[in-house]
Amino acid sequence: MVGVPGMAHRIFAAVHSLGVSIILIAQASSEHSITIATTMEATKMIKEALEQTFSQELKLGKVSCVRVVGPCSIIAAVGDGMSHTTGVSGRFFSALGDAKINVMAVAQGCTERNISAVVETSQSTRALRAVHAAFHLSHTYVRVGIVGGDTELGYALLGLLEAQRDKLRIAFDLDLQVCVVHSSDPHGMVILKNDDGRPGDGSITTMSYNLATGTSVCGGLLGPAVDDEARQIEGEDLSNLVARLISDACAHTVIFDCTADAAAAAHHASWLNHGVHVVTANNMGISGPKDVRDAIDHAERRKDRLSGKYLPEVAAAGGLPVVSTLRSLLSSGDKIKRIDGIMSVSMSYIMFRVAPPPMVTECRSFDQEACSLDMPEQNKTSWDKPDACSFSTAVREAITLGLMEIDPSYDLSNEYTVRCLMVLAKELGLQNDGFDVGCIQAKSDSLTITEEIDAQMAKRVASAAKKGCVPRQVASIDVPNRSISVKIIDVPGTHIFAITPPSCEIVRFFTHRHYRYPLIIQGPAMGVDSTASALLAEVLHLMQGKIGIPARNLRKLKTTHSSAALV
Repeated sequence: MVGVPGMAHRIFAAVHSLGVSIILIAQASSEHSITIATTMEATKMIKEALEQTFSQELKLGKVSCVRVVGPCSIIAAVGDGMSHTTGVSGRFFSALGDAKINVMAVAQGCTERNISAVVETSQSTRALRAVHAAFHLSHTYVRVGIVGGDTELGYALLGLLEAQRDKLRIAFDLDLQVCVVHSSDPHGMVILKNDDGRPGDGSITTMSYNLATGTSVCGGLLGPAVDDEARQIEGEDLSNLVARLISDACAHTVIFDCTADAAAAAHHASWLNHGVHVVTANNMGISGPKDVRDAIDHAERRKDRLSGKYLPEVAAAGGLPVVSTLRSLLSSGDKIKRIDGIMSVSMSYIMFRVAPPPMVTECRSFDQEACSLDMPEQNKTSWDKPDACSFSTAVREAITLGLMEIDPSYDLSNEYTVRCLMVLAKELGLQNDGFDVGCIQAKSDSLTITEEIDAQMAKRVASAAKKGCVPRQVASIDVPNRSISVKIIDVPGTHIFAITPPSCEIVRFFTHRHYRYPLIIQGPAMGVDSTASALLAEVLHLMQGKIGIPARNLRKLKTTHSSAALV
C-alpha cells in the first residue's frame, strides 16, 4: 500500500456502494494499513467487497490481506472542555494502560474535541470505567479483599474502610468496595451477596461480617446469622480468593494481608501475577524461604508497570515510613552505608524497663510541659516508671500491654526483628545473598525466660552502668559487608538508642549524604487502629499515583458537556 495512490478512495468507494456507514477511520503515517470500524453485521459483506476491489493487488502482494477483528467496541472521550486542555490524551491512554486494556486502533479529530480508541468488547466495560475515573466523571472503584478478618488488625481495617468509604468518595473520587474477607477455619470466606463483579454500593461491613460468621472478633458469639449483604462460605481456602475478587468490570483490585501466616504469604506471588496489588502487614513472604522471596520479586517485575504492586511498608516497621524513605533515598541517587535501630517494640520496652536511661523523669516532664500533655491513665507507660525492674517482670508487663506476640519466644529469639530487617534487605538488593532467618537468628543475641535470666541481665546492666551505658537490642544492616545482625550492645546513656522511649521504634540511615549525622525515623508502637490506618494510606498513595487528585482543569471538564462514552 505504501506510495500507491487512490487506496483510501477505493476502500471508501467500495464501502459506500454497500450503503454502510463507517464509524471510525485510522491510518498510520507509514501507509502500511488502513483501519475502519463498522457494525458487526456489515463486516462479512465489507470484507468480500474489499477483497473483490483489491483482487489484483492481493494476487501481486501489494496488499497483504483484508482482515476482520472483532468483536470490538469504541470508547470515545468527547467534549468542548478537551480543547486546549493539555494532558487529556495522556490521561486517556494512561487510564487504559493502568486498567490493562489493549488499544487496537486510535482516532482523534483535529478540533481536539474527540479521542476514540478501539478495544476488545470483553474489556469495554472496564475501559469505560477507567476513563470515567481518570477524568473524575465517576468514582474509581477498587475491589478489596482482606485476609485475616478474624485477626484484630483485619477486623480494625474492615471497620476503617467502612468508616472512611464516603469520605474517600468525596475527597479522592475513590470507592473501596470490600468484596471478600477471608478468615481461618471455621469461618472460611465471607463474600458479598449478589456480587456480579460490577461496582455498586454494596460492601462488607463489620456488622455484615459478624452476622455472616455469627461471631465478633471483639465480642464473642452473636447467635444465628440473619439475611444481610454478606454470606459465608465455610472451608474455602485462599487459592480461590483471586477468582472471587477479580472482575472484568473493575480495573483495580487490592488484597490486604493482615495475618502473620506463612501459608498466606505463600500466595503473595500468585496474587501479584494476576495483577492484584498486595498490601501486607505479613512479612513471612518477603522474609521467607528463598524460593518464596524470588517468586515475589519475579512477580513484581514480570509485567513492569502493569504488574501488581507489592507494598510491604507495614511489614517492616509498623506504620513508620521506613520503606518509603529508603526507596526515596535510593531513587534520588544516594548510597546506603548502614541501617540500624531498635525495630522491636517489645524489646524496646523490655530493655528500657530493665535499664532506664539517666534523667528519664526529667525528659518526660519536659515533654509533658512543652506539649501541654494531659495523658489518660490507660496510656501511661514506663516513662512514668523510672525505676528499673527485673527482666522477667518487664516481659510480663510487655505481654500485659499487648506488645508481644502470642508466643513470646517470637520476640525474644529475635525472629520478628530479623524478618523486619529482611524486608529492608530486599529493598537494598541483598535478598539473594543467602540470607536465612534461622542462620541470622543463630548468630544473634537471643534471650529466653529461665531462672537465671534475671541475675544474668542484672549483672549485664550493672557492668554497663559502670561505663555510663545501658544495654539495648540493636538491629543493623551493614551494606558494604552485606551482613545482618541483631545484638544486645551497651550504648552511652545519652545516646539516642538509650533515650528512645519505651515501646517506640527507631531506625537510622547512614548514607553517602547522611553519614556523619544519620537520617532518623522514630515513633511509637502501632496499635491495630494505627496499623490499619497505615495499610489504608498505602493504598491511597498507590491510587493517587494512578488516577491523581482531582485537578482544577479536570474538574472544568465535568462542567463543559464533556463525557466518555462507549460506542
